[in-house]
Amino acid sequence: MRMESQRRLFGCFCAIMVWFCSSGVMQGWGSPYQILHADGQYSELCPVDDSSCREREETLQHIYWHASIAASYGACFFGILLDLVGARFCAIFGIMISLC
Repeated sequence: MRMESQRRLFGCFCAIMVWFCSSGVMQGWGSPYQILHADGQYSELCPVDDSSCREREETLQHIYWHASIAASYGACFFGILLDLVGARFCAIFGIMISLC
């Protein structure tokens, strides 16, 4: 019984670490957005003296839109995969994808 509780604690620890390492990508979009904006990403879409260009803002918002759609489809795919093959395989597969 002692070994089973250690395995459960280790599994909980691994799940929490995966959650901490990968959950802030979508919720923390404000910081990368500000960095991309400050670095002048997509500034070639704007006239020289225009600091708030609509095309640039739309392009940066499209990045967020595509990422949120990909996260939704990914959650759907992994939900189906979880039902078919189990939690251990899905966790290992997800960690391998995260490391790539």
